[in-house]
Amino acid sequence: MSDKKKNVETEFSFDFSGLANKIGEVVSTIGEEPETSYFDEKIGEATVAKVEINGGMGKLHVHPVEDESLLAQVETKHIGKMNYVVSQSGNGAGKTVKIENQVMRGGFRGIIGGMGKKDLYIDAALTAAIPLELKVETGVGEALVDARDLSLISAHVDGGVGPATVYLPEGDYKAKVEAGVGPLTVNVPAHLKSTLRIEGGVGPVTVNVPAGANLTLDVEAGVGPMTIRLAEGTPFMVDYDGGLGPFHRPNGLVQKSKKVWQTEGYDLAAESVFVKLEGGVGPSKIVFVDHEAEKSKRKNGE
Repeated sequence: MSDKKKNVETEFSFDFSGLANKIGEVVSTIGEEPETSYFDEKIGEATVAKVEINGGMGKLHVHPVEDESLLAQVETKHIGKMNYVVSQSGNGAGKTVKIENQVMRGGFRGIIGGMGKKDLYIDAALTAAIPLELKVETGVGEALVDARDLSLISAHVDGGVGPATVYLPEGDYKAKVEAGVGPLTVNVPAHLKSTLRIEGGVGPVTVNVPAGANLTLDVEAGVGPMTIRLAEGTPFMVDYDGGLGPFHRPNGLVQKSKKVWQTEGYDLAAESVFVKLEGGVGPSKIVFVDHEAEKSKRKNGE
């Protein structure tokens, strides 16, 4: 067996009580009218930074900033209070920026009122000039975390309620993506030196792996289906621990042990993917796809 295999112990669990707290704290409002806010913070003397974003109600978009002098630039239309907290360490060499939508608690009345305000959003643009420790809690609503051009020390994306899409950059950093309630799509880079941890929640999770990938995935399925989509021809090995749902894999794999399968010639491949997969309640599957053909069809509106 390849030394790519990691000794990772996982235990299937999903914290419904924690999810209930998140819904209660983030979703609830008491008929408030939306407000807008703007915030920016310059890089200054910082050489590294920690950025924490806690979404509230509405769309969340995280992406690179255009102004190279800025560490963060935020625009919002929100309910409740927006908090922006900046602290420094090491004579300004390190900065921490916390961006949080503190939504008031107010039960079902607030939930219904908040759901009716479809134009709420948080747009957070971050620097690509210095390495970041990035933590994002998506909140309630559609989320897009596009970190492809960012320089990361670590990344943790915690899904809330609603669809979420995550793009990660290449590099050597620790990363964890957790699903919440709703579909999650994780677009992984071709090369990542550290293990990428992905945890399922309630709803389907899709992991897209590009051609030429060389990385390790540590995946724990949840209640919904888990699908890992590898580019056609990708050499890979999967170590599968069964859950309640079925496990589907491509035909023609070589079975190395009771729970380990690999493609022919995996051990000789210069670039390959190792998947540690723990099944959940829903089905888990690994499939080969033609990503380029799919992109072409989407471009042509097919």
